[in-house]
Amino acid sequence: MYDICPMNIGLLLIGIVALLVGGGCLWAFGNRRDKVFQMKLAETRKVSEIRAISSEVAGEIGAGSFNEVLEVKGVLKCAEPLKSALKGEPCVHYEMEVVREYEERVERVDQQTGRHVMETVRRSETLSSNSQSVEFTVDDGSGEIVIRPDGAEIDSVQILDQFQPGDAHRGSSAMIRFGDFSLSVGPVGSNRHTLGYRYRERILPLGRRVYVLGEARDDDGMLAIRRPTSSEKRFIISLKSEEELIRSNEESMNLLKYGGYGGLGAGLLLLILSFIT
Repeated sequence: MYDICPMNIGLLLIGIVALLVGGGCLWAFGNRRDKVFQMKLAETRKVSEIRAISSEVAGEIGAGSFNEVLEVKGVLKCAEPLKSALKGEPCVHYEMEVVREYEERVERVDQQTGRHVMETVRRSETLSSNSQSVEFTVDDGSGEIVIRPDGAEIDSVQILDQFQPGDAHRGSSAMIRFGDFSLSVGPVGSNRHTLGYRYRERILPLGRRVYVLGEARDDDGMLAIRRPTSSEKRFIISLKSEEELIRSNEESMNLLKYGGYGGLGAGLLLLILSFIT
């Protein structure tokens, strides 16, 4: 029977964590590399060109036969925009969340004395979160084309990150409000003290230039860019230009690659050391 050295157990656990971190970094590296490859591969087309090709295909083999993965760049427009849930800003997409921040009295065991001690820790919980999108058009000067954003990787802009201090419900249910938004919150335990509420919101606003990578299709009678039928193809809607997106992803790819190989190397080394003795 072998005695297991606590130091070796520590090395083993750290090595496993390093391997997991390294593997995660390499997965993220591959994901970003694929994203950059697809952006570079897709052809940027004018809306007028897309409409002409679609009409030509429909004339030759019938309507609903056109599909092509491509890019468009232009100004975002929408005749019937959404209003964001918290700030009420006109937009075609929003993401919001309300987070309660609180302090809680918890019991822990002191590692040196073995005694049970009480301490106050700061924590948070999400009370509400929601996102909503509506179809819109992109105008590149040659015409407008419909964008159906369901399933897209949307690069939105943050318009709200505000903390409002105060306990809205000491011992009973109450209502918290932000603009037109309201939410009923229930009582909390006696060992918890609410510090306040944080409101966050991101939107895809009107009138901004956008970059869209997706699949142009007319299979339901309307020419639109939407999520590709192939799960391997990307659907991206971004307020950044194509060049900015490629540059930022390539910069993060380098960090992820070195972090991934470094994590795997360190993990393997620690695993070997943990089994030497």
